[in-house]
Amino acid sequence: MRRRVASVIAGLIFVISLSLAGCGGGGGGTVATPTPTGTAVSMATINGVFLGTSAGASFNFPSLVGSDLQGRAWSGSFQEVADGVTTFETQTVTKVRSLTTLKLAGGSPVSGVSTQYFLAASGNFYKVVDSSGTIYVPAFRNSGVSPFPSTPKVGDFGTIGVFTGSDGTTVTLTWALNAGFNGGSILAISSVVTTGTVVTATEVDSYQLDAAGVPTSISIIATVSGTTVTLSGNRN
Repeated sequence: MRRRVASVIAGLIFVISLSLAGCGGGGGGTVATPTPTGTAVSMATINGVFLGTSAGASFNFPSLVGSDLQGRAWSGSFQEVADGVTTFETQTVTKVRSLTTLKLAGGSPVSGVSTQYFLAASGNFYKVVDSSGTIYVPAFRNSGVSPFPSTPKVGDFGTIGVFTGSDGTTVTLTWALNAGFNGGSILAISSVVTTGTVVTATEVDSYQLDAAGVPTSISIIATVSGTTVTLSGNRN
């Protein structure tokens, strides 16, 4: 994250935690043909935003709706914004912001921002800072120059990295490219948050991609403080 890279580094998880605290608790006739395993998918659009290199580009999901396992309604929005090249802590980096707003029925909207920085020269993660004040640094990162291969195939998967937080948590990020329909695919980014050996939160962000690798919608499943929230919405 929550991440996250997308909601990478628990961005959504953090906002869900605040929402729970504030409320006192924890078709159309088209024939769908599965996209074959081994189908190559371009990550150019995804990496342009997730790495922050495509300055001004964004993925905006303004109308998320869903519920938790207690049957309570949730709503909100999620946006990823690429800010391009900048300087941060004397480093030349690219910057991307993940902005989340959620509202639990009967509660007030809660917002959070996760800002990811990548070294401009290599594309490797440098640091992640979220609006809770937690700072994450990579303990391990993949050996590539982007979170995902430039042209992965349906059925591929891998590890994005392992990150240690200033709050004592560790976040492990993985990805998988699953089959969609009619040439599309599903990019699933999973976050597992641990404190020591105890899993304290999980999140899976599934981006529906069209045949060109462009996100069209998102579905999110996050579990934190014993509450599992499922949300989904189309890209604006």
